[in-house]
Amino acid sequence: MSSYKPFLSAVAALTLTGAAIVGSPILLVDLDRLEFEQTTTDQLTWDESKTSCAALGDNWELPSTYELFALYYLQNKNDSHLITLVSNTDYWSRNIYFGFAFGLNTHSGIASFDRQIDTDHFLCSRREPLANRS
Repeated sequence: MSSYKPFLSAVAALTLTGAAIVGSPILLVDLDRLEFEQTTTDQLTWDESKTSCAALGDNWELPSTYELFALYYLQNKNDSHLITLVSNTDYWSRNIYFGFAFGLNTHSGIASFDRQIDTDHFLCSRREPLANRS
């Protein structure tokens, strides 16, 4: 199990790498307030992945598509602090729509849209509680 707590705030990442800009319109993802956990490199269905994250307790869940893209783009800027994503595959996000789930394709760096019964890789994420923010 590998864990990742980012060292750069979104503003610093934007200033240093330009990689925290996600999507259009521009969205800044504050990775400094997120923690990621990669519990396995196995591929699971969306429901199995969601259950695996929830089993970690303490508010762990699948990341949003924006969080996945921010992590992907920072990884491609050679940030040594990041979790290494499996290449040439899809990752689940928590964003769903009528039996399909959005995610990230690590081969092309674009959004994927798979049936929830398909199997993909996944990460777990959690946000720092508001009470802990400075």
